[in-house]
Amino acid sequence: MNGIIYCRVSSKEQIEGTSLETQEQACRECARSKNIKILKIFVERGESAKFADRTQLLELIDFCK
Repeated sequence: MNGIIYCRVSSKEQIEGTSLETQEQACRECARSKNIKILKIFVERGESAKFADRTQLLELIDFCK
């Protein structure tokens, strides 16, 4: 089975912390435990979830098409 990872933070404090790395690592471990091959990782840095036009989200949608 194939999969993708989408990690996102919305604030400067989260960007400067380890949140993105922690999210990615947790996703990688989950995928590994379920034998999922990660095809691509999308990382969104500091864009609000209030809007659907986030750069990496749009790239993720295009990738899935």
